[in-house]
Amino acid sequence: MSDPAVTTAATTAIESANAAFATLLAELDRESPYSDSIEQRATRAFHAIIDAITLAEKAGGAEGIKLAQHLFNRAIADLYAFEPVADLAVSQRGELAGQVGLAQLFCAAVAGYAPRPESAEALIADERDEVPDFAPIADFVFAGQPSSVITPDDLAGRLARSAWFYIQWNAHRLKLSIQSGARMLRAEVYEGDESSAGAANLSKGLDGWEIRLSAGRQPAIVPIQSGLALLSLPERIERAQFAIQLRKIGQREWASLYGRTST
Repeated sequence: MSDPAVTTAATTAIESANAAFATLLAELDRESPYSDSIEQRATRAFHAIIDAITLAEKAGGAEGIKLAQHLFNRAIADLYAFEPVADLAVSQRGELAGQVGLAQLFCAAVAGYAPRPESAEALIADERDEVPDFAPIADFVFAGQPSSVITPDDLAGRLARSAWFYIQWNAHRLKLSIQSGARMLRAEVYEGDESSAGAANLSKGLDGWEIRLSAGRQPAIVPIQSGLALLSLPERIERAQFAIQLRKIGQREWASLYGRTST
């Protein structure tokens, strides 16, 4: 049950964050995205959104989740506005390490705008083909990959690096794998990180949802049934088109998946 006082505080924080974000977008229409004024407003809006989402999720209950989701969706839709504070997002992710929530997802998305350092240490990391700790699935899959095209076999190895894949605003987790002997992506639904993989533990919590795989000219969309979905893969998977998303059947918005390096 949600705490009414926390919900009220979250509502106020959400309103302030929305106002800060609206001011930032209006400023972007008038000035260069790299002006001092824009960076200051982007910083203010970024912190306001992180704080508001965190407070709304703390409020709990359907109302708190709805508030956090709405603000997150709005910010993600105009994510480009936060490019000036990408380095800030990188440092903020460190403070949110270990959390799996919308605030962490928002930080990961903004941090994706940060330039990669060309230090010797970074180049060594590239050679080891390391992947981000927590990133949108396309970035996760293609991290360290010199080519913009991979095969289903390549994809199988990259998916295996994450024990679970996380949905933007849902407590369920997915396990993704390539079905042996066929170019089929297998998506299994579980209740949480502590679930043991296997047919006996599949969750039906996302039955009534559909999953969309974009990897070729036409996206493949199939319903999740009894905690499982199978999608055909093309022979070549291009980064520019690659995405895996979910939504409840009948809804407009798609939720993206995020991968996390297994430890």
